[in-house]
Amino acid sequence: EGGGFDIVVEGDGFLYKQVRIMAGTLVMVGMGLADPGIVERAIRAQDLGSASAERGPALPPERLSLLHVEFDEDHPGASHGARDCDS
Repeated sequence: EGGGFDIVVEGDGFLYKQVRIMAGTLVMVGMGLADPGIVERAIRAQDLGSASAERGPALPPERLSLLHVEFDEDHPGASHGARDCDS
């Protein structure tokens, strides 16, 4: 099987399937199936409807992994601190 790659995403919150859609868009661009400008247009879209027209598909969750979560000190989950998610 072919190799893999990492997509590192940081933020203080995400919409449902947002990271899967971002990854799908990057895969489409990387495979030459979408114009690289699609990424900037999706980021600049003023609303979800506009962004939907300018993105790739949501990747299926089976090959995606959450590896690390980190909380600010004032976040309710802060008592757990930064932690890896491989266990």
